[in-house]
Amino acid sequence: MAKATHIDELEAPQDIVPSEQVARAVQQVDDKGASQLQQELQHSKQGGYIPITAEEKGHHRALNRKFDLFVLPFCVLIYLFNGLDRSNLGNAQTNGFTADLKMPATAINTATSLFFATFVPLQPVSVAIGKKVGQSYYLGIIALGWGVLTLSHAFVKTQAHLIAVRLLIGVFEAGFYPTTVSYLSLFYPRFDLAFRIALFYGSYAIAGAFGGLIAYGCFHINGSLWGWQYLFIIEGTCTIGIALVTPFWLARDPGRAWFL
Repeated sequence: MAKATHIDELEAPQDIVPSEQVARAVQQVDDKGASQLQQELQHSKQGGYIPITAEEKGHHRALNRKFDLFVLPFCVLIYLFNGLDRSNLGNAQTNGFTADLKMPATAINTATSLFFATFVPLQPVSVAIGKKVGQSYYLGIIALGWGVLTLSHAFVKTQAHLIAVRLLIGVFEAGFYPTTVSYLSLFYPRFDLAFRIALFYGSYAIAGAFGGLIAYGCFHINGSLWGWQYLFIIEGTCTIGIALVTPFWLARDPGRAWFL
């Protein structure tokens, strides 16, 4: 009996030591796993999503292709007409815009300069409203607004009318570019987003290249209106049509995209 007790006393510490070692080992594994997970999350936050396995890379490319086909081209199309609507006043002047309306030649410069009085300061406000309302809906609303105002250029009569229209266009166009960039960030990770923004921004240069050709064609329309009136009516009507389609084409977020 005494021998058995002595054996138990010897074995008890042996049972405790392995338990403590196991606990320390488990703690080390947990700490290591938590540290690794924290590093991965930090890397993902700073560098964006990076697919690792071949399967992930395949799904990533397929998903980006769908966004490149259905999201990015439509945003580029809206930006194209945004550039056309902003530059058409200068094209109209080459067709005698101020001369036909008996305005001073400086009316174009004044109206163009005052456009930025609303365009610049209202950008952060417009972006905040876009996030609150939903970027896809908001892009349609502001495109509709500047489309209607572009069309109304065809019916201005005085310099005051022209300045008022340009100020209002600045209100609607103020949030377009930052809102669209914010919208694209919902669909593309960081490393993929930069290239798409470059393509998106490049469409503005295309607008400048084709704006003159479109204006040239409008100026040669034989009708009861001046050539510059046809320019504003045609470009404004096209913008309105695109704006009406925008909320239905652009998904509010990737989870509700109709093409996925």
